[in-house]
Amino acid sequence: ISLHTQERKANDAFRAKRALLTAYFGRNADGDNATAKQIADHVLESGVQGDNRSYFFSLFAKARLRLGESDPAITLLKTALDINPTNVSAFKRLALELLHRQQPLAVIALIDELSEYRVVHARLLALKMLALAAMDNQAEARAVLGAEFSVHSSVIDLPPAWPDQVAFHAALANEIWNNEGRRFERYGTSSERSWRVDHPATGNTPAVAALMAEILRIALAHAASVTQHKHEWAAACTPSAILRSWCVIADGDGYEKWHMHPEGWMSGGYYVEVPDAVANGSDEAGCLMFGLPGGLI
Repeated sequence: ISLHTQERKANDAFRAKRALLTAYFGRNADGDNATAKQIADHVLESGVQGDNRSYFFSLFAKARLRLGESDPAITLLKTALDINPTNVSAFKRLALELLHRQQPLAVIALIDELSEYRVVHARLLALKMLALAAMDNQAEARAVLGAEFSVHSSVIDLPPAWPDQVAFHAALANEIWNNEGRRFERYGTSSERSWRVDHPATGNTPAVAALMAEILRIALAHAASVTQHKHEWAAACTPSAILRSWCVIADGDGYEKWHMHPEGWMSGGYYVEVPDAVANGSDEAGCLMFGLPGGLI
């Protein structure tokens, strides 16, 4: 019991340090990166082990990258991946730094090394695509994206409890808007000037439950279609998964920043309400756009 208690206390302390580092990185005021560097270094010296050690190595490297100390940061990121090859953040920062140094071959070599551990995730394929494009291998880069078989759109079937689509979507909108967890501009998300509901499915949301059942049906059918293709992303499909959902209400000038779901295998979106200005518009307002942002390219 004593050993379990000590382990629990140690994990609580590490979680607190992670939260503190996240706060410093998020605020990013003068001196915050230097402070974050000291905290991460102190945690590593304290003897943190396993995946936690890999995680703090990547945070230590993040602070040093922000301080312009790129050479030691690269060493730290490689160490983080040696400890845990599935460390997504360590891979992202290392691969991006190599691309900034115009070393796309080094990115491909890193990906090949990780493939020996069967590591495949969204960030890995995105950086592989960028590295191939930087080497002027455009056809191979497009093949990594796999858009011709991976992108799918669908209209759900009307759940039987509602007389028509209008009534169903009105019920959906009512449940989402009246959710007790609705928040405006929650830190750590990609929602800008928008309301969010992080857990829309509760014990009193029959319309949301009906929508989730339809999304699950469509997602399973699409997954079965994707896995028929010989592609590294198709091969990464797991036999089971967790379906997570959240809602964004973008009113006025609200929008979603470009982002990825690096630990997810399939992502999708469903429009509950579309304003007339969007439905009848001719610009990009309201569009769901796929691809890499200009800054990253």
